Amino acid sequence: MVFSYTPVEDPSVYENVFTEFLTYMEKVTGKKVKWYGADSYASQVEAMRSGRLHIAGISTGPTVYGVNLAGYVPIAIMGKDDGRFGC
Repeated sequence: MVFSYTPVEDPSVYENVFTEFLTYMEKVTGKKVKWYGADSYASQVEAMRSGRLHIAGISTGPTVYGVNLAGYVPIAIMGKDDGRFGC
């Protein structure tokens, strides 16, 4: 499986941040999980559309493109310990 997170100017920054999460996903799914450092939302949605990206954290703006063009299924939103979510 391939995982990506919201694109930033230097995608390699997130790779180390998500190391523990990717290891956890491998343990839970029994599948190898690879990191995909997307450099734009367009490349992230295209990777999903073409089947090269399976799990992704994307922002609210490109979610509609992910859903309509790539079959993305939003299932969760990041939250805070006090129950708040969003900005």
